[in-house]
Amino acid sequence: MDIGFCSINFVKLDILKAASSACRDRVVRGRTRVGRVTMSSSGGGKQKKSGMPRWVAGLGFLVVLTALVSPAFAPLLGPPKLSDTEVNQRLNKVVLFSVTDQGGKPFLTETAKERIGYFFFDPTDAEAFLSKAKEFDESAKIFPVTLDEAYKFVARKGGDTFRLMANRTEVEEAEKIIGSNFSGSAPLFFVDGMSFQSADGEKKVIPLFFEKEDLEATIAKLARENPALKDSIPSEFSVIDLGSALDEMKSGRNPALQNVVFYPSETAMAYLRSMQGSGN
Repeated sequence: MDIGFCSINFVKLDILKAASSACRDRVVRGRTRVGRVTMSSSGGGKQKKSGMPRWVAGLGFLVVLTALVSPAFAPLLGPPKLSDTEVNQRLNKVVLFSVTDQGGKPFLTETAKERIGYFFFDPTDAEAFLSKAKEFDESAKIFPVTLDEAYKFVARKGGDTFRLMANRTEVEEAEKIIGSNFSGSAPLFFVDGMSFQSADGEKKVIPLFFEKEDLEATIAKLARENPALKDSIPSEFSVIDLGSALDEMKSGRNPALQNVVFYPSETAMAYLRSMQGSGN
């Protein structure tokens, strides 16, 4: 998603710099959008965008939030911990990336209205943000955080604002499916009618994917391993917003969402493994 910044600054926690009123927040929360698209038979994977994202190119300065020290920024370089609730137990299998100083304190951007911290689904976006942070603090680094912990910051009221930053490629894929702009927090891809047997064999679970390519790979694998079922595997994709899905799961209004499982991005998990391998 694009973010517009008119000015960013390094300040202490109790100082807010004035900025142009033209600097507006363009990341908005929308309704659940569900749509479909027929799978393409063309080959090749999705095209990764090269160069610095447009929202990073507009950054001037950053602010480091010196007063925020939370267990949420403990390194996720081993097995993720379990949360207390069923929802969080599912979210903590998903890794996001923040940019922090050596002490694990996140860098924030500052606009006329608020200071904003980010959790990136795409490690490439985190690296672009890191390059700007290093202009202020050479020790800045990428910090992996589980989605359940990140969401605690996003959902809390008062204080500084934290946002989930969806992969722009996935947003564009979602927009193709729904046929309009995607304005949610992050798109999730699924196929109506597709479910897997749970590990304990007691129930069927519905997989939700953060990357459309991972869903395509899963369907292709099912077709290879079950040739007789190839023609019966659905070929139309649907999209639901992460925030809306969580609201539905917590409210119980949609029983089908009580059995969902979040499949983390293979790109993000590969990046995390590379961090583990390098000892970061």
